[in-house]
Formats: sequence, structure tokens, C-alpha cells
Amino acid sequence: MSHAVGKRVRGGLVASGAAVLLGGCAATTSIPPVGASKPLAATSQEQVSDIRPAPKISLSSTNPTQPKTVSVLPAWSHLEYALSQPRLQRTKSLIQATQRLLDQGEAQKAIALIHTYRKRRNKENTLAIEYLHVRALTLAGKPESALNRLKNSARLAHRKARDQQTYNRLELSLLLILGRYDDALRMADRLGTLPSSPILRGNGYKQLWQHLKGLSTQSLRKLQADTTDLALLHWIHLVEVHQQHRFDRYGQSLALADWQKRYPDHPASRYVLPALVADAPFQMKYPRQIALLLPVNSRYQGEAQAFRSGALFMHESDNHPNRPTVKVYDTGFAHQEIRAIYEKAIAEGADFIIGPLGRQAIDQLVSNKRFPVPTLLIGNPTHPGSVSPNVYQLGMAPEQDGVQVARRAYAAGHRRALIIFSASDWSRRVSTATSTAWTRLGGKIVAQTTVPVTSDHSAQAIRRLFHLDHSAARAAALKKVLTHRLSFKAIPRRRQDVDVIFLFCSRPQAQVINPQIDFLYGHDLPVFSTSHLYHGTQDRLTDLDLGGIILGDMPWILRSNGPRPFRAGGRNNPNTYRGTPLDRLFALGMDAYALSSRVIALRTIPEARYAGFSGQLSSDASGVVRRKLMWAQFENAKLLAMPQPNASRNEGDSYLHRGDDS
Repeated sequence: MSHAVGKRVRGGLVASGAAVLLGGCAATTSIPPVGASKPLAATSQEQVSDIRPAPKISLSSTNPTQPKTVSVLPAWSHLEYALSQPRLQRTKSLIQATQRLLDQGEAQKAIALIHTYRKRRNKENTLAIEYLHVRALTLAGKPESALNRLKNSARLAHRKARDQQTYNRLELSLLLILGRYDDALRMADRLGTLPSSPILRGNGYKQLWQHLKGLSTQSLRKLQADTTDLALLHWIHLVEVHQQHRFDRYGQSLALADWQKRYPDHPASRYVLPALVADAPFQMKYPRQIALLLPVNSRYQGEAQAFRSGALFMHESDNHPNRPTVKVYDTGFAHQEIRAIYEKAIAEGADFIIGPLGRQAIDQLVSNKRFPVPTLLIGNPTHPGSVSPNVYQLGMAPEQDGVQVARRAYAAGHRRALIIFSASDWSRRVSTATSTAWTRLGGKIVAQTTVPVTSDHSAQAIRRLFHLDHSAARAAALKKVLTHRLSFKAIPRRRQDVDVIFLFCSRPQAQVINPQIDFLYGHDLPVFSTSHLYHGTQDRLTDLDLGGIILGDMPWILRSNGPRPFRAGGRNNPNTYRGTPLDRLFALGMDAYALSSRVIALRTIPEARYAGFSGQLSSDASGVVRRKLMWAQFENAKLLAMPQPNASRNEGDSYLHRGDDS
């Protein structure tokens, strides 16, 4: 099987396995699901093939008009319960299993499962089943088929107002996916006239706005040239205004307010703009002078310059009348002098300090607990408990990435993990953090292994990890017993007590290890990793070997499409570090500048969030700034963004957010 076909895209091979699910086929070998307390009950010759959950988070609820509740049980649990019920009473549990499969992104398996019980539907569940089928076809990349199926259920949907709203929202989503924007705008207008609660009213326009805002500049210009709908042209103009000022929160609010004055009767003025032009839920307080303490002339020169460029780029883009001044202080090689440099910056008028950068300089500074002004450390001290209340911490520690990998995989329904990591300090740190977080969440680390650099030795390590040597030993023993009695061919079988792999290594190592996982019968196991595998530019040749891997990264990296705009005459070009690891330091510098006016409020208000360029930012009570990453998956040599919780927020937005931060 070729790598492109066999990787965790889960197409024809898994679909054929799912097709026999509850299908009343002749008996086949039944494999208990990972995490099941007992084998699945099989009745009337019905057997269940081994389906493992895919690493996807819920995309949308089947009925958007109702509060969303997502079962925390895996699809296997619902299937097991369904098989224990009489045939005529199974449909409800099968519907729940289908919903869970869709929440996990398993579209083909959901479609196969739907076909096993569609004929047993009744008037109470017919519409729900049809909506599930529409959603499954959409996730499977067949929006035209989904729209045709949806239209077949139009007669049933119009019996109740709630069902009609769901129908129209699904149709709007499909029209947007298909690029039929004129029709989508008319559907949004229709949704605005339907009776609904104040909370839901205008959601169609908000959905249209989110889709248009996500289009590339080229696609937006083509749409502008093709359409003659005046209302749609006004929507496009609004997107352009919003994007032109994306780095300048103050200038953006002025431009949006001006747009609202020009089009006061436009639906965006009522349903979209209030959230964009409203004041932040917490008061931003600008300092008068910011001091950047960076090792400009040292072995960390490149990192320091990238961080400085990001901070100064945001300063150049800031048109707020209370914009602070920024002074850069070179901390150089002598971290022992960092306290003297810190005091000098304060004496020269700094009332907010950003830096220093580097563990040694940070430890030296925090050894003296005197911090008369708010100080944002770029990194974490060795002993965090000794830090002053006037100190904040922003960094890219591998431990933070490890915790988020564990949370994301656990939220996707996985519970039993293998860890593969390279023999480096970074890999060991992120592996330890992931293991600790995974165990606290309730997951289990089944086994782990360290892989060497050479591909031959890594393959041997994976074989042992998968227990393929055990499988070979069983085959040899069986062959010895059956000598001269029966000829047979032994097919190796990997261990079946795991449902996810955590892979922590360099990009070149991953390009070797990931295909080996596939070849050694692990092609159906989702693989989670970190941003070390991606630097912002895609390579159609080598990225094929990363197919199926899921990773978390900064919005600044994953949302880059086309040249990044910057002010004419500006000295800090946001495209300078693009495609290099230093681009993340540039984004961190941008967020550090933004936090100078927000971090105190973030610490004071636990629910407050700032949608930064390095992630969704929040602060705990100790002043440690947490970065919530975006998630993406390699598919066919492309890194594709996955559904993001709270994805409607734009970089630069400050807001109150209540909910899960996993």
C-alpha cells in the first residue's frame, strides 16, 4: 500500500471495514475495541469490525438550535450497548454512535453505519437521521451530494419552526462551502426573518461573515469581480476594511465605525459590527515607556532580533493616541549584569519591562525579588515559585506544548497511548510533560520508546513497541506445531491495546519514523506531534512522509496565506522570518507588545482572553501566560487546519471567554 493511500486519511480500507458494521454479515473475527471492559456482544451472527476513533474535535451539532451536548463516550460504547439490545430497539444507540463518529471526524464510517439502520427509521427520528447523513457527506468532502440529500428532506423540515431553522442553517453552510455566495446571502436573509430567540437571531449573517473573512485575498478579489449583488459587495468591503487594520486595534475600530456610518441599515451593522467595534471587556492600560531587554549581541542574536522586530512591528502599527515609547537594551553575554540593566531602564523612565530572554538571565534577575514595575519575562525561571507578584511569564516551553497535545488527544476520545521520542533534551521534556498531563486526565501510557537517529534502528524500536516480535514468535511456534500438516501464511499483527501515538522528534526523524509506523501496521493509529515538524512553508515532496500527523502551532504560522501586509516605510517586515523557526519569535514579540497593555487585566480576570498571534492567551493567578494553539493535520502533503474551538476570534481581539481551555 502506498504511503499516500495508506496513511490515516482512512478512506477505502477503513470504509470497507465499516461497511460490515452491524450489517448482519457472516461471522468474521471480532476484535474488542480499545478501552472496552469486555468483548462486544455479538448476536444473530452480527460481528463488529475494529474501528478506531479519528483525532478530530466536534465540528458542529446536528441541531444548531439546541444547546450542544457531546457524548464523552467513544462510539464503541454506543455500539456495544446497541448490540446488547433487541434489533428493533437499537436505532437510538446507533444514532448516538453515528454522532460520536462524526464528532471524531470519521465521515466514511458514519456513512457506512447510517446505511445499516436507515430502513428502520420512524417518523420521530427520520429527520435526525437525514441531518446526520447530510453532515457525514459534508465531512466526507461531498457537499453537492449533501445538498441534494438535504433538499430531499425539505418537506419534513418545514413541519416545525425549529426543524426549518436547522434545515436553513445546514443549507447555508453547504452553499458557502460550494462558493454560491449570492444564494448564501439570500439564505442568511431568510434566516433573519424566521422566529427565533434573540441569541440565535442573526447567526446566518455571522456565519457568512466568518466564511468571507477566511477567504484569501485572491479569492475575495475574484468574488468582488464576479458578483453584482450590492449587499454582497458591501460585505466584501467590510472584510477588506477589517483585514487592512488587523495589526492596529485602535485604527481598526475607527475604520469599522466609519463603515457602519456609511451602511447603517446593512445587516452587518446590527449583527456583526457590535462585537468588532465594542470596547474590550477589560480596560486596556497603556504604559508610558516599554523597555525591551534582549541579548542582541550574543549567541542568541537571531532569536533576539526576531523578537525585537515583532515587538517593534506592532509598535509601528499601533495608532492609539496613548501609544508608548519603546527602548531596546542589549543584555549581551553578561547575564550577571542583568539587574543593573533592569534598574537603568527603570531609571530612564520605563514603567513596563519586557525581558530578559534566556533562562540564565531570567534566573539572575528573579534572584532579587525587587520588581518595582510590571515585568514580562520571555521564558520561565528555574524556580517559578520564587517570582514576585509584579512578574509575568510568556514563553514557548516544550512542557506547554506537551500538555496541549495530551488535552487535544484526550478530547478526541483517545485513552491508551504509545510515546515515541528522540534522544534529545527537548524531546524528553515534552514527552514527560505529555505523559504527566495524560495520566492526570485519566489516560494511560501503555508503553514508550526512545528512537535513535538511524532509520534501521528506529524501525527495530517500533517493531518492539508494537509487539511485532511477539507476533512473529507466535507464528514461528504455530508453524513448528503444524509442520507437514497444514501450510499457511502468517500475517503479523501489532498490539491492540492502544489507540493513539505521541511522536516527539525532529522533522527529518519524523519523515522516517512516520512511514515506518504505517509499514509496521500502525496506519490506523492517529499520531500527534508538535510544531517542530513545521516552519510555515510546505514541501510537496517531503511532507508526503508526514501524512496524517496532527500538530498544534501558532495562528501566525498556520493562518499565513499570501504576503503579510505592513506599513510602507516600516523598518520591521513581518515577512522577513517567514518559513523559518524564528518566525515564532517574531509572533511572540508581537504578543509581548500587546500584553504590555493587557496582561494585568488578564491576570485579574480569569475569564479574559486575548486572541494573540502566538495563540489564544490567558493568564493564571501566578502570572504565567498560557498559549492555546491552533491544530492542523498533514494530508496529501498539505497541512490543513482542523476545526478550532472559538475559531471565530481574530488575532488582536480581547474578549471574555468561558469554557474549556483544553
